[in-house]
Amino acid sequence: MLEFALDIATLVFVYTVTFLAVVYIHEVGHYVTGRLLVGIPRSEITIVMTTLPQHVALWDDDEWVGPSEERYHERYQRYDPEDAHATTYIASGSLLQTICIVAVAGALAVSGLESAAQFLVLFSLLLTASYLVYDGVFTFVTGYPAGDYSALWAISPL
Repeated sequence: MLEFALDIATLVFVYTVTFLAVVYIHEVGHYVTGRLLVGIPRSEITIVMTTLPQHVALWDDDEWVGPSEERYHERYQRYDPEDAHATTYIASGSLLQTICIVAVAGALAVSGLESAAQFLVLFSLLLTASYLVYDGVFTFVTGYPAGDYSALWAISPL
């Protein structure tokens, strides 16, 4: 019984650490793009990991604003008024997540840890799929883009 409980605890720990690592890497993609490409000062952009969904917030005079709020785009446009880098900023989370997952999974596979590599890729895909569902549902409910995919759709020229 104790061995079973330890196995469950280990699985919960591995899933939690993997979840937090993948999400953090995703948010770092937005953060780095915001800082380096868009030019948002460090004092006006932050990664928020303590709320769901995790996100990159922008400072709006007296409070942090998340991307599910309409003010977020207005705040973003203070640094990119023509939205010249908006697509890159929005997509950079998924891009960095993909690059890191493929690199780590490749290293695991080459090291003989094929099961761990498969787990990481599948976990990332399931996390992305669940985020896509969340994004779609909350965008439908609120009528405003609630995540990366709906925001990309909203600014798409199609």
